[in-house]
Amino acid sequence: KENFNGLKATIVINEDDLFEALEEEILSGAALDVIDIEPMISDCKLLNAKNLTITPHVAWAPYETRKRLLDIFTLQFIHDLDRIRSN
Repeated sequence: KENFNGLKATIVINEDDLFEALEEEILSGAALDVIDIEPMISDCKLLNAKNLTITPHVAWAPYETRKRLLDIFTLQFIHDLDRIRSN
């Protein structure tokens, strides 16, 4: 059996085919961080697929990266508020 690990940004998959391959044990497992419809809809069949791991799309972002992005946003937001107030 094969394992499948892929990012949609680099590998395009057919979710129905993936589901079928997992159910029929053609693949022993799969891991995704991107799916066709985001946010995931409540009746997405992948929720019930055997041996499938779906991680949040931001799973790659370590704490330090997210903190830095939030700091940049905060500084820009404060700058924009100051600019609006001065007008």
